[in-house]
Amino acid sequence: GEYEPLKGRALETLHRSTHILTTMAPIADFSRDPVLEFHRQDIESKCRSLKWVGYLSTTSVYGDHQGDWVTEDSETRVSEADPATFRLQAEEAWLSLTRVVPAHVF
Repeated sequence: GEYEPLKGRALETLHRSTHILTTMAPIADFSRDPVLEFHRQDIESKCRSLKWVGYLSTTSVYGDHQGDWVTEDSETRVSEADPATFRLQAEEAWLSLTRVVPAHVF
């Protein structure tokens, strides 16, 4: 598919944002987080009022724990062939923004 960055009013709104909460999953044929792929530089340098970013991930990043309880502190157990790998990479990418703004993964 064709993927495009935000433009016009949508991009202006991003630049004025104080908080960003994204649920966008990495797109299968894109294999990267589309928000960060197109707008990392905007988030890092043009969102001057930004106070916080959050990323809603998925429990699939924890992999198979054989029925044991899984918490946010549990080990991730996904193979490189598992599509959840892209979510795990997206989590890490969003958390890397902590050098410019508080970031959390849920």
